[in-house]
Amino acid sequence: MQLPIETFPALERAGCHHGFVGRVPGIELSHDKAVVLENLDKVHRQARQILGLGDRKFITVRQVHGDKIARVDSVPATDRCFEGCDGLITNQRRSLPRDLRS
Repeated sequence: MQLPIETFPALERAGCHHGFVGRVPGIELSHDKAVVLENLDKVHRQARQILGLGDRKFITVRQVHGDKIARVDSVPATDRCFEGCDGLITNQRRSLPRDLRS
């Protein structure tokens, strides 16, 4: 299965190695949320490998389609997920190679 990963040239030119994972065929979103998130975690780990970011720490958001933006003040020691956000902002270099969790 080919993953629906989208990248943007402007972000690449700015030095932000990134990828946005779209809806994945075959992952039903109407079941138990914990099961869906577990399935999506597997997909996002696969996307990391495809993008060449498998060994990097990730900062993600669990999107709610609202107006909350999380501020990233430091490069994380471990993966970190901000709940209920739709965006990230930082002044930390190399802290945001991204995959977004829907």
